[in-house]
Amino acid sequence: MPVAQPPLRTAAVWALLLASSLTVMSGAIVAPALPLIAENFKAVPHADLLSRLVSTMPALALSLTRMLAGTLADRWGRRPLLLNSLVLYAIAGTSGLYLDHLYAILAGRFLLGLAVAGIMTASSTMIGDLLQGESRQRFLGLQAACMSAGGVLFIPLGGVLTQISYHAPFAVYAASLLVIPLAASTLAETRRPKSEQAPKPAATAARLSPAILIAILTLAILLQVAFYLGPVQSAFLIKDKFQGSGLASGIAVAVMTLTAAIVSLNFARITRGRSPWLIATVTSIGMSAGCFIIANASSFGMVVLGLAVFGVGAGFIMPNLMSWLMRLASESVRGRATGALTAAIFAGQFLSPLVFQPAVRAGGGPHAFTTAGIGLAPL
Repeated sequence: MPVAQPPLRTAAVWALLLASSLTVMSGAIVAPALPLIAENFKAVPHADLLSRLVSTMPALALSLTRMLAGTLADRWGRRPLLLNSLVLYAIAGTSGLYLDHLYAILAGRFLLGLAVAGIMTASSTMIGDLLQGESRQRFLGLQAACMSAGGVLFIPLGGVLTQISYHAPFAVYAASLLVIPLAASTLAETRRPKSEQAPKPAATAARLSPAILIAILTLAILLQVAFYLGPVQSAFLIKDKFQGSGLASGIAVAVMTLTAAIVSLNFARITRGRSPWLIATVTSIGMSAGCFIIANASSFGMVVLGLAVFGVGAGFIMPNLMSWLMRLASESVRGRATGALTAAIFAGQFLSPLVFQPAVRAGGGPHAFTTAGIGLAPL
């Protein structure tokens, strides 16, 4: 622990974890409703693709403002960025409850992405400020597990709410209103003035070279392009191939997030002493195997099994990339580095439906998953 920082209180831990869990809801919570949105707006040109972008539009906003959130975290402060982003999250997230035009919904989703950028950058940077070494590894694993656990709870809830209308799942975003008072009362500012920041030896400060940073960000984009195939395309595959409901899609995706949560929770223990590149290889192998199972599934149960295997690999993504970057970034640039990684992660999510749309048109969901399985193999 840095000398200038007190130990994390239990309430502060929960505030950071709950704030982190909101980020997974940004896209996945509406995944079960995407087929309904596509059907409702079928008269709109390109509705098939645009409906998929409802899930990933927050990622576009985040990637376009990638440096802004990090710069605000470093200059304005972690705490004010987090609190204001939580307020915007509630406003923009619930906009889909009353908006009834596809482009208006997409605009609301864009604003939601700005909020997610702030929440994820601020909370992750706070963790980097407060913890070091294996303590940081364990907390990042716990953070990723809570993000996945949020999906286990909220994605099936979104599926249930689709039985009311495609608008109803957007109500879940109001959950951030419960996190705001907890974060405001328990989290202190963790950014220290430059005069108080511990100087880094030249050799240590240079560890985060441009080449390493580019490698980490590129890997983040590629893995997230593949990862978001799970929640976005599986909903359409389950509906088209097995006539499954929104609830069935929500349950299937929740299984994926559950297995990812279990892996993330044990991240520090599983990966102790192992290279981040090796962990990335294990990630791609697990996700690739899951894709091939889903592509060749002959029943709904096989799709669920494939998503579970897919989730095992995906559970390593966030804690591995985040701990890798934080280990190399100095305190003075940690906010910007974390913001860049957050942007890369969500850029991959936004690109996912665009990358796989040609495969979907050529052979439907199974062809998209086969393409992803092949593409993941060399990583």
